[in-house]
Amino acid sequence: MAEYWDLLDANRRPLGKLHRRGDPLPEGSYHLVVQIWVRDDAGRFLISRRHPGKPWPLYWETTGGSVVAGEDSLTGARRELEEELGICVPAERMKPLGAITREQTIYDVYLVRWNGGLSELTLQDTEVVDAKWADYDELCAIDDRGEWIYSEGYFRTWFAPSIEPSGC
Repeated sequence: MAEYWDLLDANRRPLGKLHRRGDPLPEGSYHLVVQIWVRDDAGRFLISRRHPGKPWPLYWETTGGSVVAGEDSLTGARRELEEELGICVPAERMKPLGAITREQTIYDVYLVRWNGGLSELTLQDTEVVDAKWADYDELCAIDDRGEWIYSEGYFRTWFAPSIEPSGC
């Protein structure tokens, strides 16, 4: 079944058009993607490894994905977290950290506190093959080795040990 997205302009205003995933995006249009950073009280981040059949196979990443047509960013973030890792959290625990625009994609970035164990996860077998907790230094090492997907390095600034993201 095809997945559809709502198209936006550069200022996040809806264009009133649907777009089928996989088709080239029309010039001047954007689609919305969410990234969800899961952090525990020890300051570790829950990261996952991509399925070998996906683009960027076996790269590490934070949970995320495209917001589908009719969803808002927060709804998409909660859905992606539940689909990929089996973590359900109420909306009020999803703290928006900011947005990043890259090419024709607007990424809304969220942070959620969760202290569960890896055994509590339900990995989506078509998306995720592994998950682990990683501290800031390990995230940097993964990125330095070129094993982190789409690294813009923003996490190095946002999550540096001397900085506590707002709302946490």
